Amino acid sequence: MKITEKPEWRFEHTYNGQLTVLEGAELSRLFLEFIKASEELSEPYPDPNERFVLAVFLAFKNANWLEPFTAEELTNLTTANARKVDLFLRGMVHIAKEGQKSKKQDSESTPKKTPRRKGN
Repeated sequence: MKITEKPEWRFEHTYNGQLTVLEGAELSRLFLEFIKASEELSEPYPDPNERFVLAVFLAFKNANWLEPFTAEELTNLTTANARKVDLFLRGMVHIAKEGQKSKKQDSESTPKKTPRRKGN
């Protein structure tokens, strides 16, 4: 899987010799729909992992790109939509992991303040 951020976000992966790409307006729309879906699902689904996966599917549904497919198609990635769902999920997981690494590095590099004593 290849993810590029600059000059614009692009997710790409080859599935059984077939290149699948998400980029440009399509990917931007999915990002926006994912954020909206995550917010909508925050109350009924307190588990962040469950909410994350459901938000990926809801993003596709809300973008009107998700045509019905079977569990077998999703498992075997035999259709373009199934591959795009898988690619978007993998890409979002990658971004989330990078964000966690960045937060951890920021917290480790921030100097700890020691409390000052009053008086004297």
